[in-house]
Amino acid sequence: MMSRRFSFLRILPSLVALLLLPLGGVQQAQAASPWDVLEAMRADLAKAGPTSAHFVQSYLPAGFSKSERESGTLSLDVPGCLRWDYEEPEVKAFLICRDTVYSWTADDPVGYRYQVDPQREPGLDLLLLAVDDLRLRYRAENRERRRGVVEVRLAPVEASAQLKSAVLVIDTVTQHLLQLEYQDAEGNQTSFDILGYQPLADDSIFTPPNNIEWRDE
Repeated sequence: MMSRRFSFLRILPSLVALLLLPLGGVQQAQAASPWDVLEAMRADLAKAGPTSAHFVQSYLPAGFSKSERESGTLSLDVPGCLRWDYEEPEVKAFLICRDTVYSWTADDPVGYRYQVDPQREPGLDLLLLAVDDLRLRYRAENRERRRGVVEVRLAPVEASAQLKSAVLVIDTVTQHLLQLEYQDAEGNQTSFDILGYQPLADDSIFTPPNNIEWRDE
């Protein structure tokens, strides 16, 4: 259903699910089960309120040696919505609110709307399904990458899953996600470097623009 430019949406909710992990330090992160961390994080995210950060995305197609790079702003309001606004040269936006995805580009009066099922979408399930359900779908582990920085690694139980692996790098002092790396079943690799977190005062950006004609796909 989605073209290559929309394929990253399958993993974005993993980013939301682990964005503001309530880790008290490396020792705590190593002692806690990844699933315990995930469950505790969800409660913390609900209290955090709207937040934004800058990101740089690198995409390396399978079989290629040079990555494509884009950047922009990530905005989130968990557990409801997640939005990505890409900067020049291709200004575009993606908004996920619960089970609906909106996508549009600058100066185009037509946007696209998709209905997604968290039971069937790898990545989206990480945000919307109960932790007990996720335990049946994913293997998870965490380890110290360097002092004050922890790596959380996820892998699907089913070999046929569209997500092959994902690694999230977390600063346990600021409790921020520093980097997300993942590989899909086709071997394409995507990474996001994220910095400059700040509170987001205006939550109206989580409402789809009303000057766009939405077409369902």
